[in-house]
Amino acid sequence: MRLQEPSSPSPQLQLQSRLQQVATLSSLSTAPTAIKAAASCYIELIVKESDNNVKLIVLDRLIALKDIPSHERILQDLVMDILRVLAASDLEVRKKTLILALDLVSSRNVEEMVLVLKKEVTKTNSAVEHEDTEKYRQLLVRTLHACCVRFPDVSHAIIPVLMEFLSDTKENAAADVLVFIREAMQRFEQLRGIIVAKLLEVFGSIKTSEIHRGALWLLGEYCNNVEDIQSVMTEVRQALGELPLVDDELRKAAGGDTEEKDDSAMTGTVQRLVTADGTYATQSAFSTAPSPAALQAKRPPLRGYLMEGDFFIGAALASSLTKLAVHYMSLVPDGRKQNAFAAECMLIMTSVLHLGKSGLPTKAINDDDADRICLCLKILSERSPTLSTIFGTDCMLPWG
Repeated sequence: MRLQEPSSPSPQLQLQSRLQQVATLSSLSTAPTAIKAAASCYIELIVKESDNNVKLIVLDRLIALKDIPSHERILQDLVMDILRVLAASDLEVRKKTLILALDLVSSRNVEEMVLVLKKEVTKTNSAVEHEDTEKYRQLLVRTLHACCVRFPDVSHAIIPVLMEFLSDTKENAAADVLVFIREAMQRFEQLRGIIVAKLLEVFGSIKTSEIHRGALWLLGEYCNNVEDIQSVMTEVRQALGELPLVDDELRKAAGGDTEEKDDSAMTGTVQRLVTADGTYATQSAFSTAPSPAALQAKRPPLRGYLMEGDFFIGAALASSLTKLAVHYMSLVPDGRKQNAFAAECMLIMTSVLHLGKSGLPTKAINDDDADRICLCLKILSERSPTLSTIFGTDCMLPWG
């Protein structure tokens, strides 16, 4: 008779046994080596376990271990190990891991943590887009934001990475970045030049109206030297396209000017074909006029918003241009240069106002936005010291 071999315990029983052993170890001894061993064991379990529910249970055990004041210092040395858990695909596991790591990070390992988070940001850019990817990206932005606030010395490494999110098609992460940038500009005056330069760099690649409005506000408030102000004007002109807007839109709707027609004719292709009776025939192919959808896709971003009836950004643009003009006039004593800059700003504003009342956009400009643009035009034409002070300094307070 063969004796029946004892069956090995199930994986679930093995896991429970190991958890009990770790809990016993951490409760019986408060020695740093024992606590560190227990925490390391928890981390290994989280990393290797495939069941997300188990991961969350073990994470809660690790968090409870951290909540004991005498143990927190020991766990600070394990921050980099804890960040290995971010390899999990479950959003809740990642969220708890980031919160735990943020609670434990110190000046000794914050730079290493930032490097890991930057790599995670890069991964989200190449990952297949779905709801959890966007939410995870938003968690990473907020965690980096918190690191920057707590440890200003790492701001220079974080800011360029976060500002890439401004060109994201999803507004949530980009909106969080705008809040972070505003706070960074207020807190860290020495970083304003870097932030403005990076903001100008990504301005043309921003894809949503809300983010463009926030970017315009920031540039209007914090561009305080002539070079930056002129750079903003260049970016705005590129984002609007040729002025006046109405004349340019009408010309494009009619098929472009003569020069454009000549160019299109020259781009036509000519092909020689043989017919059924053996004679040659010539066939020419010319590009057809673009459809309205194609025209919209080719429009510069700010003009695209306006043509879709979003004149709130037109009012925001007018306010920012007025602030820039006020800053410019305080920096440049030459009256002719002041007049030239103010005239350029006013040309843009009147062009937006005209477009809003032309009937070309899908929706006409409303009275509030029109009144705001008219107020900005009045400020630049009359140059009242009181109104200039309001736009130059006092408008910083209400934003956000």
